[in-house]
Amino acid sequence: MAEAIKNNIEEEDMQRSIEKVELSKIGKGPDEKSGYFLNVFLKDSLVQQKVNVIKSTKASEIAALASQGIQGKQTILVDFSSPNIAKNMHVGHLRSTI
Repeated sequence: MAEAIKNNIEEEDMQRSIEKVELSKIGKGPDEKSGYFLNVFLKDSLVQQKVNVIKSTKASEIAALASQGIQGKQTILVDFSSPNIAKNMHVGHLRSTI
């Protein structure tokens, strides 16, 4: 599935905002039985542009943008990660952190 996603990224998106896309194998064994992480590297210019927009936007405007499209009562789940800092950090810790 990760390879299908990688192969179907629009060329326009690659030129405008994505630096590169990589697949990282998870586990051992034959490729067809292993899983993959899909790593998407954004262009620095895109990230800087988005940070500048956030920095220049007032908190009330951000709240208004965030609430657009939300209609009716909704349940929102917030999960706070707490990786064990006594262990080596690895990509598995990022799933709940992100």
